[in-house]
Amino acid sequence: MPQCAFCDRNAKLTGEHLFANWISKLLADSTDGHYELTTVDPVTQEIKRWKSPRLSHTMKSVCAECNNGWMSEIDKSASEILKNIIRYQSPVSFLRSGLEAIAAFTLKNAFVADFQSERHFFSPRQRRQFQESLQFPRGMQMWLGAITLAKRERSGIYRAIYSKPTRIVANAMETYVFTWSVENVVLQLAGGRWADVLTASRRGWPRISQDKSLDDTLLPFWPLGDVRFTWPPKFHISHTILEDIPTRFTNIVYRGQ
Repeated sequence: MPQCAFCDRNAKLTGEHLFANWISKLLADSTDGHYELTTVDPVTQEIKRWKSPRLSHTMKSVCAECNNGWMSEIDKSASEILKNIIRYQSPVSFLRSGLEAIAAFTLKNAFVADFQSERHFFSPRQRRQFQESLQFPRGMQMWLGAITLAKRERSGIYRAIYSKPTRIVANAMETYVFTWSVENVVLQLAGGRWADVLTASRRGWPRISQDKSLDDTLLPFWPLGDVRFTWPPKFHISHTILEDIPTRFTNIVYRGQ
């Protein structure tokens, strides 16, 4: 019998929605156009694109107890923060609790995407710690952005990229980048770890960071800081460059943490 991604329980797995069931319901009454969806096959890394009138795709990766329990609570908390942004592009000032809810939602999705792959960036222990106490792995960075879509165009991205160096040398990093977007909202998570044990003991935990010039476009909201967050950002991401976002970390900045 298959094993749940989070609690390790051997059980019949249920379908976890890529875009959350509440989003599918939220947009069910909208009939303008079709979604242009993008995912990446977790085994072959082949990019798949298709059109769909609904955001209803699921992955069987979690047991019913996890899916209908604590994971459902994460979705509920995130929906209270994101639903008006996604549906109506409403301006909002984020409280700390709101950013925590969005971060938990993003990380939950990143865990599920990673679990589908034959090579896992996250360990079973990290997934269990998140399930038991919502503990975040070290080194996670997250950003929130706004998308400008062409008229009648609708878009969704669900893409995870796990990169490992071909050779273990000093300062070599393993990186994981998860990108999720629907309608005019994009969420991105990036994490890294040193591939070399000696580098890890010498330099501490690595951090992936974007160029400061992008902070008015992709708002860095995790780890939480003292900066006040308002929506929408000063600058929006054009639909013409949206698919460049998942692969934007081609130049890594190394920092001790």
